[in-house]
Amino acid sequence: METEDIGEAWMEALTPSNASKLVPREKTTQLYTLGDPAPILKLHGVKAPELCSRCSHSFTEAFFRKDDIIQAIPGLPKIIITSDSVALSAAIRRAALFATSPSSVCCDKCACIVGLWANDNSDRVVVAVMQNDAKVSTRDWLLENYLVSCVAFSPLRLISITAGFDLNVHIKYEPGVMGVRDIVDE
Repeated sequence: METEDIGEAWMEALTPSNASKLVPREKTTQLYTLGDPAPILKLHGVKAPELCSRCSHSFTEAFFRKDDIIQAIPGLPKIIITSDSVALSAAIRRAALFATSPSSVCCDKCACIVGLWANDNSDRVVVAVMQNDAKVSTRDWLLENYLVSCVAFSPLRLISITAGFDLNVHIKYEPGVMGVRDIVDE
């Protein structure tokens, strides 16, 4: 479906009878298998949350799984597929899926612990992406951002660089440091 009118495109996309025209995502994407997440998790200080004895073993199996799969556009460079940010986001997704799956053996208390843990550790993905900015080309950095988002848009909290930043640090405002900011400074 090609059109220059975005309103028309949305109407066509949302019309139920047009569902048969959609191309299955599997025809335009590739499956990527991730490697062992343990070294990257250790490097970034990500430790599994402490769960009850009933949940702990199953969680560890899911969390450290070495053959996780991500679906994305074909032809991504290996440096992106093996990037720390992708491994971190995939580990957080595995943890969240373990805690929320209907067939999960995770108790409610541990599911809450995993949820809090995932929220606390999701910023590490953003830090890993930002650290990689100086190491890869602009193209590869954008592809890394794309692949991290392919892991899962939810429950991973993919914040922008400044959104919520002041909730995590003590900010000291210096007058004039940001230049002229009429609206902010008033």
